[in-house]
Amino acid sequence: MRYFYLLLPFIVLINTLAANAQNWSTPVLISDMPGINNNQDMCIDRAGTRHVVWSHKVTGGYWTIMYTKSTTGGTTWSTPDTIVNIPGAWLYEPHIVSDTLNNLFVSFDSISQGGSFGQVYLKTKQGEQWGTHMRISNEYELAVHQLMTIDGNNRLYIFWNGYYNQNAKFIYKYLENGVWSTQIIPFVDSNYYSLRSVKTDKLNNILCNGLFKYFGQGGSYPRVFYTKYESVSNSWQTIEDMNIYNSDHGCDIAIDTALFPNLVWGQYTNTAYPFEHATIFKKQNLWGWGDSDTITKDEEYNQKMTIDKNNTVHIIDCYVLPDNNTLTTFNYYTIAADGWSKEILDENGSIIMFDIETTNVSVDIVYVKMIAWPGPDSARTYYINKSILVGLPQTVGKGQPLFVYPNPCNAQTTIEAYPPKPIPVSLFIVDVNGKMVKTFFVNKTLSHKIETIWDLTGDNARLIPSGTYLLVLKSEKFIYVKQIIKL
Repeated sequence: MRYFYLLLPFIVLINTLAANAQNWSTPVLISDMPGINNNQDMCIDRAGTRHVVWSHKVTGGYWTIMYTKSTTGGTTWSTPDTIVNIPGAWLYEPHIVSDTLNNLFVSFDSISQGGSFGQVYLKTKQGEQWGTHMRISNEYELAVHQLMTIDGNNRLYIFWNGYYNQNAKFIYKYLENGVWSTQIIPFVDSNYYSLRSVKTDKLNNILCNGLFKYFGQGGSYPRVFYTKYESVSNSWQTIEDMNIYNSDHGCDIAIDTALFPNLVWGQYTNTAYPFEHATIFKKQNLWGWGDSDTITKDEEYNQKMTIDKNNTVHIIDCYVLPDNNTLTTFNYYTIAADGWSKEILDENGSIIMFDIETTNVSVDIVYVKMIAWPGPDSARTYYINKSILVGLPQTVGKGQPLFVYPNPCNAQTTIEAYPPKPIPVSLFIVDVNGKMVKTFFVNKTLSHKIETIWDLTGDNARLIPSGTYLLVLKSEKFIYVKQIIKL
């Protein structure tokens, strides 16, 4: 009983934090500039500063790029600043990332008024000084819908959709040590590709998904694809076709703590009118892609996703009300014990543009809400967040199921595992490609703590090379994965 009272304050603290973690903050108004604001994007740098960019329509019919930041965790924001203004041009779809030094990079499309010609540009900020914007795509080539990502070595990638031999392709360049690469087209087959999301993992690989059509597919809607750039081999994996039904609602990709891709997209679930709809979630594991999971069968759009360090999936999208196509609900989904849970974040307006990110302690969302369409004061930009518990025990009673210390390691390391149930379990280590490295035991029934000292040798008794490995505790009922870094 004495130990119970000693632990009671800690238990109360955890329960209090868990309760608070379920509540979204009151929306903070970032901008109420008159006119139309959309295509917002957000990044959070290593100092915790939130940076947001968006497109703003000005008098005369052209669009500028706006920027604001918050150094107070999203509670207050700087006055929005026009960082790019090209008279007569439509500046669309800005994206923002930061490097390890907290320098900022903003990419955007520049469309000629009338929409007949497009180029991709980049603007950078070092310290408090914005540089001059520069064109990245080749001159006189159609380039639109750019995306951007940056790896752990500060190599900056800019992707866009363009044409090669009269076929739609995704194209990219990268900036490394101040030098731009030549233009690269990963897939030069006869298929049509439209890239929608790019993310970089901790091994500096690039994971991509988007929409594509097979050559000769005709006017039907496209399908979802996935591919990956392997930084070590400097090569692209073969395009994977992720679904058999038509998809044109939106798609996104996120990377979990075991470095596996997770996909979300909207699609039709039949091939004839009247179409039926669904939002689909699919994730990869050690044995390949799992089954597709239907989150909702409502007609929802613009799916966005992030994954926190607890491996919790966070998804947002919008639902257009069937009796009023100018109004939407703004929805949030996450996985609960009994399946997907849904929360409506906002429903008093039209919300179709948004972005979501995570930090060690919060989920952060920025969105544009149309108040009146059209009108002189028709759109406002808001920010909300929700606290999360990262790093606290997630398995009731026994804490986290896997511990490794020291980690990173260079001589030996101690592994502790806590099987949550007394059923046959296997404990082993694989590399990031899923190749078996070390087997500790297979289908062994244990109901107690497992502790072993690993000398960093594989099943062949040879010392493993430096790199990232995955410790796996697996049964028929569960699988836990923990990353191990060998220096």
